Amino acid sequence: MRNASTLLWRGIFAGTMCLMMLASSYSQNSSITWLGTLGGGGSRATGVSADGTVVVGGAETASGSLRAFRWTKAQGMKSLGALGGDASVANDVSADGLVVVGWAEDSSRQMRPFRWTAREGMKALGSSPGMAYRTSADGSVIVGLIIKEGGYARAFRWTNREGIRELGTLGGNESIAFDVSADGKIVVGAAKDSSGQFRAFRWTPDKGMKDLGTLGGTQAIAFGISSDGRVIVGWARDAQNRVIAFRWTEQNGMRALGTLGGSSSEAFGTSADGSVIIGRSSAPNGVRRAFRWTARDGMKPISSLSAERESSALGVSRDGTVVVGWTFDSRGQYKAYRWESTSRRTKSESRQKTNTTTDQYETNRFLANTFWQLNNRKNPIYFSMLASFLIGLIVEYYSHGFVLRRNHTERK
Repeated sequence: MRNASTLLWRGIFAGTMCLMMLASSYSQNSSITWLGTLGGGGSRATGVSADGTVVVGGAETASGSLRAFRWTKAQGMKSLGALGGDASVANDVSADGLVVVGWAEDSSRQMRPFRWTAREGMKALGSSPGMAYRTSADGSVIVGLIIKEGGYARAFRWTNREGIRELGTLGGNESIAFDVSADGKIVVGAAKDSSGQFRAFRWTPDKGMKDLGTLGGTQAIAFGISSDGRVIVGWARDAQNRVIAFRWTEQNGMRALGTLGGSSSEAFGTSADGSVIIGRSSAPNGVRRAFRWTARDGMKPISSLSAERESSALGVSRDGTVVVGWTFDSRGQYKAYRWESTSRRTKSESRQKTNTTTDQYETNRFLANTFWQLNNRKNPIYFSMLASFLIGLIVEYYSHGFVLRRNHTERK
């Protein structure tokens, strides 16, 4: 009897270990697609449709222009044009992949927010300079920023009926809206307070703009929001002045997500239910790497991306299984990717449990996308934006933000 019992337990143990190994290898299965360019040197993916099949971003053409793109597996990367100028970038796409928003230069080289559909093409929103950053699930509500007289940025919410509506600030002179809930009613972003510090905010029509606090420091930015508006992600400074990714809920407040072993991290987006968070973190070797976070696994680097080259995750599908962003290739060019987990999400992923001042040049996706192509440009509106909006946020941006444009120019 004892031998039979021993064999039984040994069998159970062996079977359990096999299942664990299978589950481990199953959870790590993934594939990556490199999205290419529009004939030029580099590209970056910034947004993805709910099902992960449509990707948008910006890419260089053979002539060196920057163009907003829409990518599908069947058609590849297609340019969405511009508004008469030399540059455009797509920042987001509706859930069904049919509405694209972003910014484009007009014929006077002013940066303008746009909404694109296959039927109507690219249309400017309002008459002010600015950019569109994210859209509601159906593409009917768009958020971003406009530039006021004097070069100050102000967060806006756009609908076809009301046009552009400014959302105010937290007592300072600037704000930007980075994301919006699926129904378009809740907006998140960053706004200056009365002391001139940028703080993460959550805006609703009835309560207006509310400060979400920090992790013990003085600054925070909210970049992403779950479909129902209950989970907000971004970065905040802690008591040691480090930039650390956070996840915020009304019940638990702002909670730090940690890092990949380095000194800083930033969260840029979340799945529909808030259980999968994507962004970028410094690793022990100092390289900033794209990450995917879940309550079960914590923060993990995106597999298939080199540990020796910088990367970032900027968009995520509804269920968290598709991530898009950029990395560098061997020549130092931006390279857009689409990463997909080929494993089904587990129940624990779907159920949520609850040093640097110079790591900022990529923490603000708006700045990374907007000023990507501004090197050697003379438009004063851009420089007034740089002068006002970068103070206290981007310390090293000038050293890193123009890499794609500079590298392409040097090759000519």
